[in-house]
Amino acid sequence: MLALAATIASQFHSEQLTGFEQTEQLTTRKRRASTVRLTAQPGLLMVRSRTTAGEISIPVTLSNDALLPPDAFDLWVDTGMLVQYCRRAKDSVGLSVTAEGLQLRTDQNQLTLSLSPTQEELPWEALPVRATFRASALLDSLLHVRHLRATGENRAILSAWRGILLDGNGHVLRSVAGNGGFAVALHSFAYAGEALRVLLPPGELNGLQALLAAEQSEDVTLATDDAGSRLELRGARGYLRMNLMDHLAYPKYQAVIPKGNPLVVQIESDVIRQALRQLLPLADPHQRAVTMSIGRGAITLSVQSEFGVGRIPLEAETEGGEYVVRFHLPQLLQACSVRGLLKLTMSPKQTPALLIRGPYVVVVAVMRPPQAAA
Repeated sequence: MLALAATIASQFHSEQLTGFEQTEQLTTRKRRASTVRLTAQPGLLMVRSRTTAGEISIPVTLSNDALLPPDAFDLWVDTGMLVQYCRRAKDSVGLSVTAEGLQLRTDQNQLTLSLSPTQEELPWEALPVRATFRASALLDSLLHVRHLRATGENRAILSAWRGILLDGNGHVLRSVAGNGGFAVALHSFAYAGEALRVLLPPGELNGLQALLAAEQSEDVTLATDDAGSRLELRGARGYLRMNLMDHLAYPKYQAVIPKGNPLVVQIESDVIRQALRQLLPLADPHQRAVTMSIGRGAITLSVQSEFGVGRIPLEAETEGGEYVVRFHLPQLLQACSVRGLLKLTMSPKQTPALLIRGPYVVVVAVMRPPQAAA
Protein backbone atom coordinates (compact mmCIF):
# COMPACT_ATOMS: atom_id res chain seq x y z
CA MET A 1 0.00 0.00 0.00
CA LEU A 2 2.84 2.39 0.80
CA ALA A 3 4.51 1.63 -2.54
CA LEU A 4 1.26 2.25 -4.41
CA ALA A 5 0.59 5.53 -2.63
CA ALA A 6 4.16 6.76 -3.20
CA THR A 7 4.01 5.79 -6.88
CA ILE A 8 0.75 7.62 -7.45
CA ALA A 9 1.98 10.67 -5.56
CA SER A 10 5.19 10.74 -7.60
CA GLN A 11 3.21 10.59 -10.85
CA PHE A 12 1.09 13.57 -9.90
CA HIS A 13 2.03 16.08 -12.59
CA SER A 14 0.99 19.36 -14.15
CA GLU A 15 -1.40 20.34 -16.91
CA GLN A 16 -0.71 24.04 -16.46
CA LEU A 17 1.13 26.39 -14.11
CA THR A 18 -0.55 27.64 -10.98
CA GLY A 19 -1.50 31.28 -10.77
CA PHE A 20 1.18 31.78 -8.12
CA GLU A 21 3.91 30.36 -10.34
CA GLN A 22 2.73 32.38 -13.34
CA THR A 23 3.16 35.56 -11.33
CA GLU A 24 6.64 34.39 -10.32
CA GLN A 25 7.44 33.94 -14.05
CA LEU A 26 8.40 30.31 -13.65
CA THR A 27 8.35 28.55 -17.01
CA THR A 28 9.69 25.10 -16.14
CA ARG A 29 7.05 22.46 -15.51
CA LYS A 30 7.97 19.60 -13.24
CA ARG A 31 6.35 16.61 -14.91
CA ARG A 32 7.27 14.04 -12.28
CA ALA A 33 7.96 14.55 -8.59
CA SER A 34 11.22 13.01 -7.39
CA THR A 35 10.42 13.28 -3.68
CA VAL A 36 7.40 12.66 -1.50
CA ARG A 37 6.48 13.92 1.93
CA LEU A 38 5.76 11.36 4.66
CA THR A 39 3.85 12.57 7.71
CA ALA A 40 3.23 10.00 10.46
CA GLN A 41 0.31 10.51 12.81
CA PRO A 42 -1.35 8.16 15.32
CA GLY A 43 -2.41 5.15 13.25
CA LEU A 44 -2.00 6.98 9.95
CA LEU A 45 0.72 7.83 7.43
CA MET A 46 0.10 10.63 4.94
CA VAL A 47 1.93 10.33 1.61
CA ARG A 48 2.06 13.75 -0.01
CA SER A 49 3.38 15.28 -3.18
CA ARG A 50 3.11 18.66 -4.81
CA THR A 51 4.00 19.99 -8.25
CA THR A 52 2.91 22.86 -10.42
CA ALA A 53 -0.49 21.14 -10.64
CA GLY A 54 -1.23 21.43 -6.93
CA GLU A 55 -1.00 18.97 -4.06
CA ILE A 56 -2.12 15.47 -3.23
CA SER A 57 -2.31 13.77 0.16
CA ILE A 58 -3.06 10.02 0.28
CA PRO A 59 -3.70 8.32 3.65
CA VAL A 60 -2.12 4.93 4.45
CA THR A 61 -3.32 3.09 7.57
CA LEU A 62 -0.57 2.02 9.97
CA SER A 63 -0.68 -1.32 11.74
CA ASN A 64 0.81 0.27 14.88
CA ASP A 65 -2.10 2.29 16.27
CA ALA A 66 -0.03 3.47 19.22
CA LEU A 67 2.30 5.63 17.11
CA LEU A 68 2.75 8.85 19.07
CA PRO A 69 5.44 11.56 19.31
CA PRO A 70 8.40 11.37 19.33
CA ASP A 71 7.82 8.43 16.94
CA ALA A 72 5.67 10.65 14.72
CA PHE A 73 7.61 12.41 11.95
CA ASP A 74 7.24 14.77 9.00
CA LEU A 75 9.94 14.54 6.32
CA TRP A 76 10.76 14.41 2.59
CA VAL A 77 12.46 11.38 0.98
CA ASP A 78 13.44 10.14 -2.46
CA THR A 79 10.55 8.39 -4.19
CA GLY A 80 12.44 5.88 -6.32
CA MET A 81 14.26 4.03 -3.52
CA LEU A 82 11.16 4.08 -1.30
CA VAL A 83 8.98 2.48 -3.99
CA GLN A 84 11.57 -0.15 -4.96
CA TYR A 85 12.09 -1.29 -1.37
CA CYS A 86 8.37 -1.52 -0.58
CA ARG A 87 7.62 -3.43 -3.77
CA ARG A 88 10.23 -6.07 -2.96
CA ALA A 89 9.04 -6.50 0.61
CA LYS A 90 6.80 -9.54 1.04
CA ASP A 91 5.28 -8.45 4.34
CA SER A 92 4.78 -5.18 6.19
CA VAL A 93 7.51 -2.54 6.33
CA GLY A 94 8.64 -0.84 9.54
CA LEU A 95 9.38 2.90 9.57
CA SER A 96 11.52 4.86 11.98
CA VAL A 97 13.65 8.00 11.95
CA THR A 98 17.33 7.85 12.92
CA ALA A 99 20.17 10.34 12.82
CA GLU A 100 21.06 9.04 9.32
CA GLY A 101 17.55 9.41 7.89
CA LEU A 102 14.37 7.35 7.40
CA GLN A 103 14.91 3.68 8.15
CA LEU A 104 12.83 1.06 6.33
CA ARG A 105 13.05 -2.48 7.68
CA THR A 106 11.60 -5.95 7.24
CA ASP A 107 12.51 -9.26 8.87
CA GLN A 108 15.11 -9.84 6.15
CA ASN A 109 16.87 -6.48 5.71
CA GLN A 110 16.72 -2.75 6.18
CA LEU A 111 17.35 0.41 4.17
CA THR A 112 18.13 3.93 5.33
CA LEU A 113 16.99 6.78 3.07
CA SER A 114 18.68 10.14 3.26
CA LEU A 115 16.30 12.99 3.93
CA SER A 116 15.58 15.44 1.11
CA PRO A 117 15.37 19.21 1.66
CA THR A 118 11.98 20.39 2.84
CA GLN A 119 9.96 21.95 0.02
CA GLU A 120 8.22 25.25 0.45
CA GLU A 121 4.47 25.13 0.90
CA LEU A 122 2.51 26.50 -2.06
CA PRO A 123 -0.06 29.17 -1.22
CA TRP A 124 -3.59 27.89 -1.66
CA GLU A 125 -6.71 29.98 -1.17
CA ALA A 126 -9.82 28.73 0.58
CA LEU A 127 -12.35 27.60 -2.04
CA PRO A 128 -16.14 27.49 -1.58
CA VAL A 129 -17.66 24.01 -1.38
CA ARG A 130 -19.81 23.19 -4.41
CA ALA A 131 -20.79 19.57 -3.84
CA THR A 132 -20.84 16.74 -1.27
CA PHE A 133 -21.09 13.05 -2.19
CA ARG A 134 -19.83 9.59 -1.24
CA ALA A 135 -16.27 8.92 -2.32
CA SER A 136 -17.18 5.45 -3.57
CA ALA A 137 -19.91 6.91 -5.81
CA LEU A 138 -17.49 9.14 -7.72
CA LEU A 139 -14.86 6.38 -7.82
CA ASP A 140 -17.34 3.92 -9.33
CA SER A 141 -18.42 6.56 -11.84
CA LEU A 142 -14.85 7.33 -12.95
CA LEU A 143 -14.01 3.65 -13.36
CA HIS A 144 -17.05 3.14 -15.58
CA VAL A 145 -16.31 5.94 -18.01
CA ARG A 146 -12.53 6.36 -17.93
CA HIS A 147 -11.68 3.59 -20.39
CA LEU A 148 -13.24 5.55 -23.25
CA ARG A 149 -11.24 8.73 -22.65
CA ALA A 150 -8.12 7.84 -24.62
CA THR A 151 -9.51 5.60 -27.37
CA GLY A 152 -10.92 6.17 -30.82
CA GLU A 153 -10.04 8.45 -33.69
CA ASN A 154 -10.54 12.12 -34.37
CA ARG A 155 -13.81 12.45 -36.27
CA ALA A 156 -16.27 15.28 -36.66
CA ILE A 157 -19.27 14.58 -34.41
CA LEU A 158 -17.48 15.30 -31.13
CA SER A 159 -14.59 17.74 -31.12
CA ALA A 160 -11.45 16.20 -29.64
CA TRP A 161 -11.21 16.66 -25.87
CA ARG A 162 -9.34 15.17 -22.95
CA GLY A 163 -10.11 14.52 -19.33
CA ILE A 164 -13.39 13.69 -17.60
CA LEU A 165 -16.21 16.20 -17.28
CA LEU A 166 -18.23 16.44 -14.05
CA ASP A 167 -21.61 17.92 -14.97
CA GLY A 168 -24.12 18.40 -12.13
CA ASN A 169 -27.55 20.03 -11.80
CA GLY A 170 -27.67 20.16 -7.99
CA HIS A 171 -29.10 16.67 -7.53
CA VAL A 172 -27.40 14.34 -10.02
CA LEU A 173 -23.72 14.54 -10.87
CA ARG A 174 -22.76 13.00 -14.22
CA SER A 175 -19.28 11.82 -15.18
CA VAL A 176 -18.69 12.16 -18.91
CA ALA A 177 -15.76 10.82 -20.90
CA GLY A 178 -15.32 11.01 -24.67
CA ASN A 179 -12.72 9.95 -27.18
CA GLY A 180 -13.02 12.79 -29.66
CA GLY A 181 -14.89 10.93 -32.35
CA PHE A 182 -16.94 7.81 -31.88
CA ALA A 183 -18.22 7.58 -28.35
CA VAL A 184 -19.09 9.34 -25.14
CA ALA A 185 -19.71 7.46 -21.87
CA LEU A 186 -21.96 8.77 -19.10
CA HIS A 187 -22.50 7.64 -15.52
CA SER A 188 -24.63 9.44 -12.93
CA PHE A 189 -24.87 9.45 -9.13
CA ALA A 190 -26.61 11.52 -6.48
CA TYR A 191 -24.97 14.46 -4.71
CA ALA A 192 -25.89 17.48 -2.61
CA GLY A 193 -24.81 20.95 -3.66
CA GLU A 194 -25.09 23.41 -6.48
CA ALA A 195 -24.91 23.14 -10.25
CA LEU A 196 -21.34 22.77 -11.48
CA ARG A 197 -19.27 21.86 -14.53
CA VAL A 198 -15.57 21.04 -14.15
CA LEU A 199 -13.21 19.27 -16.52
CA LEU A 200 -10.73 17.04 -14.67
CA PRO A 201 -7.28 16.75 -16.28
CA PRO A 202 -6.21 13.22 -17.25
CA GLY A 203 -2.80 13.47 -15.59
CA GLU A 204 -4.22 13.60 -12.08
CA LEU A 205 -6.93 10.93 -12.39
CA ASN A 206 -4.76 8.22 -10.78
CA GLY A 207 -4.25 10.38 -7.72
CA LEU A 208 -7.92 11.27 -7.57
CA GLN A 209 -8.93 7.61 -7.71
CA ALA A 210 -6.40 6.68 -5.02
CA LEU A 211 -7.83 9.29 -2.65
CA LEU A 212 -11.41 8.17 -3.35
CA ALA A 213 -10.45 4.54 -2.73
CA ALA A 214 -8.85 5.48 0.60
CA GLU A 215 -11.99 7.35 1.71
CA GLN A 216 -14.23 4.41 0.65
CA SER A 217 -17.88 5.13 1.51
CA GLU A 218 -17.17 8.33 3.48
CA ASP A 219 -18.46 11.69 2.29
CA VAL A 220 -16.07 13.97 0.44
CA THR A 221 -16.46 17.61 -0.58
CA LEU A 222 -15.61 19.21 -3.90
CA ALA A 223 -14.68 22.90 -3.92
CA THR A 224 -13.80 25.15 -6.86
CA ASP A 225 -13.25 28.84 -7.43
CA ASP A 226 -15.77 30.97 -9.30
CA ALA A 227 -13.80 30.72 -12.54
CA GLY A 228 -13.67 26.93 -12.38
CA SER A 229 -9.88 26.92 -12.72
CA ARG A 230 -8.90 25.35 -9.37
CA LEU A 231 -10.33 22.37 -7.53
CA GLU A 232 -9.99 20.84 -4.08
CA LEU A 233 -11.39 17.43 -3.17
CA ARG A 234 -11.23 16.81 0.56
CA GLY A 235 -12.11 13.71 2.54
CA ALA A 236 -11.94 12.82 6.21
CA ARG A 237 -8.19 12.11 5.97
CA GLY A 238 -6.73 13.04 2.58
CA TYR A 239 -7.14 15.79 0.02
CA LEU A 240 -6.35 16.63 -3.58
CA ARG A 241 -5.73 20.10 -4.95
CA MET A 242 -5.26 20.70 -8.67
CA ASN A 243 -5.43 23.19 -11.46
CA LEU A 244 -8.22 22.33 -13.86
CA MET A 245 -8.14 22.27 -17.62
CA ASP A 246 -9.56 25.10 -19.70
CA HIS A 247 -13.09 25.40 -18.34
CA LEU A 248 -14.26 26.82 -21.69
CA ALA A 249 -13.41 23.55 -23.48
CA TYR A 250 -16.52 21.66 -22.39
CA PRO A 251 -17.52 19.10 -25.02
CA LYS A 252 -21.03 19.42 -26.46
CA TYR A 253 -21.81 15.82 -25.69
CA GLN A 254 -25.57 16.43 -25.49
CA ALA A 255 -25.60 17.06 -29.23
CA VAL A 256 -24.97 13.40 -30.05
CA ILE A 257 -27.39 11.84 -27.54
CA PRO A 258 -30.33 10.51 -29.58
CA LYS A 259 -33.70 11.99 -28.67
CA GLY A 260 -37.04 10.30 -29.14
CA ASN A 261 -35.49 6.86 -29.64
CA PRO A 262 -38.08 5.32 -32.04
CA LEU A 263 -35.78 2.36 -32.72
CA VAL A 264 -35.08 -0.05 -29.86
CA VAL A 265 -33.04 -3.27 -29.77
CA GLN A 266 -32.54 -5.49 -26.71
CA ILE A 267 -29.81 -8.11 -26.87
CA GLU A 268 -27.41 -9.89 -24.53
CA SER A 269 -23.97 -8.27 -24.55
CA ASP A 270 -22.19 -11.64 -24.89
CA VAL A 271 -24.09 -12.39 -28.10
CA ILE A 272 -23.33 -9.16 -29.91
CA ARG A 273 -19.76 -9.00 -28.58
CA GLN A 274 -18.96 -12.51 -29.83
CA ALA A 275 -20.36 -11.67 -33.26
CA LEU A 276 -18.34 -8.44 -33.48
CA ARG A 277 -15.14 -10.29 -32.56
CA GLN A 278 -15.76 -12.80 -35.33
CA LEU A 279 -16.24 -9.99 -37.86
CA LEU A 280 -13.31 -7.84 -36.77
CA PRO A 281 -10.60 -9.80 -38.69
CA LEU A 282 -12.78 -9.72 -41.84
CA ALA A 283 -13.36 -5.97 -41.89
CA ASP A 284 -11.60 -3.57 -44.25
CA PRO A 285 -8.42 -2.55 -42.35
CA HIS A 286 -8.79 1.05 -43.53
CA GLN A 287 -12.44 1.70 -42.65
CA ARG A 288 -13.02 -1.02 -40.01
CA ALA A 289 -16.76 -0.43 -40.38
CA VAL A 290 -19.64 -2.71 -39.41
CA THR A 291 -23.17 -2.39 -40.81
CA MET A 292 -26.11 -3.05 -38.50
CA SER A 293 -29.34 -3.96 -40.25
CA ILE A 294 -32.33 -3.87 -37.91
CA GLY A 295 -35.38 -5.92 -38.81
CA ARG A 296 -38.29 -7.52 -36.99
CA GLY A 297 -37.02 -9.77 -34.23
CA ALA A 298 -33.43 -9.79 -35.50
CA ILE A 299 -30.39 -7.71 -36.36
CA THR A 300 -27.72 -8.54 -38.92
CA LEU A 301 -24.10 -7.46 -38.53
CA SER A 302 -21.98 -7.36 -41.66
CA VAL A 303 -18.55 -6.19 -42.78
CA GLN A 304 -17.04 -5.79 -46.24
CA SER A 305 -13.48 -5.98 -47.52
CA GLU A 306 -11.65 -6.79 -50.74
CA PHE A 307 -12.12 -10.49 -49.99
CA GLY A 308 -15.91 -10.33 -49.79
CA VAL A 309 -18.71 -9.80 -47.27
CA GLY A 310 -19.03 -11.30 -43.78
CA ARG A 311 -22.52 -11.43 -42.33
CA ILE A 312 -23.89 -12.71 -38.97
CA PRO A 313 -27.65 -12.66 -38.15
CA LEU A 314 -28.63 -12.42 -34.47
CA GLU A 315 -31.96 -12.85 -32.71
CA ALA A 316 -33.01 -9.78 -30.75
CA GLU A 317 -36.06 -7.96 -29.48
CA THR A 318 -36.68 -5.02 -31.81
CA GLU A 319 -39.29 -2.32 -32.19
CA GLY A 320 -39.66 0.81 -34.27
CA GLY A 321 -39.34 -0.43 -37.85
CA GLU A 322 -36.39 -1.37 -40.06
CA TYR A 323 -33.13 0.48 -40.33
CA VAL A 324 -29.57 0.20 -41.69
CA VAL A 325 -26.66 2.10 -40.14
CA ARG A 326 -22.86 1.84 -40.06
CA PHE A 327 -20.59 2.05 -37.03
CA HIS A 328 -16.89 1.94 -36.28
CA LEU A 329 -16.41 -1.74 -35.41
CA PRO A 330 -13.70 -1.53 -32.68
CA GLN A 331 -15.58 1.25 -30.90
CA LEU A 332 -18.87 -0.65 -31.03
CA LEU A 333 -17.09 -3.72 -29.67
CA GLN A 334 -15.68 -1.74 -26.76
CA ALA A 335 -19.03 -0.08 -26.01
CA CYS A 336 -20.65 -3.54 -25.75
CA SER A 337 -17.98 -4.80 -23.36
CA VAL A 338 -20.26 -4.68 -20.31
CA ARG A 339 -22.13 -7.77 -19.15
CA GLY A 340 -25.83 -8.47 -19.14
CA LEU A 341 -28.76 -7.30 -21.20
CA LEU A 342 -28.09 -4.24 -23.36
CA LYS A 343 -30.72 -1.84 -24.61
CA LEU A 344 -29.75 -0.14 -27.87
CA THR A 345 -31.78 2.89 -28.96
CA MET A 346 -31.42 5.10 -32.03
CA SER A 347 -33.06 8.18 -33.46
CA PRO A 348 -32.85 8.43 -37.27
CA LYS A 349 -34.47 11.87 -37.40
CA GLN A 350 -31.48 13.64 -35.84
CA THR A 351 -27.72 13.24 -36.01
CA PRO A 352 -27.74 9.43 -35.97
CA ALA A 353 -26.22 7.83 -32.91
CA LEU A 354 -26.53 4.60 -30.99
CA LEU A 355 -27.25 4.81 -27.27
CA ILE A 356 -26.25 1.67 -25.34
CA ARG A 357 -27.65 1.22 -21.85
CA GLY A 358 -25.96 -1.20 -19.48
CA PRO A 359 -24.69 -0.33 -15.98
CA TYR A 360 -23.83 3.01 -17.57
CA VAL A 361 -24.71 4.79 -20.81
CA VAL A 362 -22.51 4.89 -23.90
CA VAL A 363 -23.39 6.98 -26.94
CA VAL A 364 -21.68 5.74 -30.10
CA ALA A 365 -21.83 8.09 -33.08
CA VAL A 366 -22.37 6.60 -36.53
CA MET A 367 -19.67 6.75 -39.19
CA ARG A 368 -21.92 8.14 -41.89
CA PRO A 369 -25.62 8.99 -42.38
CA PRO A 370 -27.91 5.93 -42.30
CA GLN A 371 -29.64 4.45 -45.31
CA ALA A 372 -33.27 3.46 -45.30
CA ALA A 373 -33.74 -0.29 -45.38
CA ALA A 374 -34.97 -1.69 -48.62
